[in-house]
Order: sequence, then C-alpha cells, then structure tokens
Amino acid sequence: MLALNGLSTPPVKMSPDVLVRGTAVHAACEALAEGYRPADVPAYRPYTDGLQAWFTKFEPTVVATERRIVNRLKRLTGRIDLFVIVNGEPFIVDVKTGTKACWHGLQTAGYHELASSDPETADFFGACGLADGTAYQRAILYLPGDGTSEWVVQRDPQDRYRFLSALALLCWRHDHGMLALTDPEVPDDDVRVTQVLPEHAF
Repeated sequence: MLALNGLSTPPVKMSPDVLVRGTAVHAACEALAEGYRPADVPAYRPYTDGLQAWFTKFEPTVVATERRIVNRLKRLTGRIDLFVIVNGEPFIVDVKTGTKACWHGLQTAGYHELASSDPETADFFGACGLADGTAYQRAILYLPGDGTSEWVVQRDPQDRYRFLSALALLCWRHDHGMLALTDPEVPDDDVRVTQVLPEHAF
C-alpha cells in the first residue's frame, strides 16, 4: 500500500539478493518463533544470530507468525511477521533486515489497523491470558547483519493519521481510474494463515 503511494519507495531499487535475504531471514524468524532451529545458511548467519539473540534476551511469548489479514471494508491487506507478548504487553512486530526508514512507523500503523479490526487476533491474545481489547503496541526488530538486533517500539501518535491519509488517497486514486493495482501480492499465497474480514460494517 505504501509502495503504491510512493511513500516507501527506496532511493535505489532493491537488488534480487536483498529480496532473497529478506525471505530467508523471515523464514528463520518463523522457525525460531515456532520452536525450530532455522536452516544454517552461512551468508545469512549474522542475521539469524541477531534473531536468536533477540529471542534469548526478550523471551517473547509467540502468539502467531506470518499471518495475513484481509480487511475488505478498509480495502487493506498485510502479512504481519510476529504477534508476541513481551513483559506482559502485546506487540505487533515487523522484522527488517535493511536500514531504518521514515516510513516504517506508517507500515506498522497499517498492521495495527488490521490487527485491531480482527476478532481472531484478539482471541489469540486472550488465549494467552490477555483480555480481549487489550491495546496492541507496535515494534520493529531491526537486524543489521552483524549478529545483533535492535528492538524499536513505535510510539509516534501521528503514524495512524498519516497511514489512514495515505490509504484514503490510494483508494481515491483507484476509484477514479488513476490506479489499477491495489495489492501486488496474492493473498492466496498463504491461505493457511489468512483471515478475511467481511465487507459490511453497518
């Protein structure tokens, strides 16, 4: 969504190697979150070492991983890397292997919008001992590729406003024939963990 609005366009085009790295590291994160040992790929070991260091230090309770939510009412979809509980607080987490960017807070605001509208997400956290309706926090787990990690909680209250403004403009462009594509991903690529919310709200 942010890419289509031009808000998350990188200054230079990402190389295929970077995309492959991101996919591999996210697979390693999913394996660790589900209690498995990730594949040992020497090229990505500094990233997986950073992941393992974070899991050891923060001892998160993993609620769900790599879960796509489709909200047809809000015309929004996304796949959230991690739902965890850290020190008794529920978090929506995005894992990043690249450098920090100003739009990352907006991205997690979009994920927060999806999770907050999904009753199944609330049920997941409720099953872990948190009451339904508990406010989710947003965080980014940065993996710089040197065996370390940086846990950054997103606290800017303007992120949600900016994200919803971007979404409204995107939908407006689509409705007026200025944009044909609304989601470059195919939700069917991960039906196993997809939650589709109904289109009605009134």
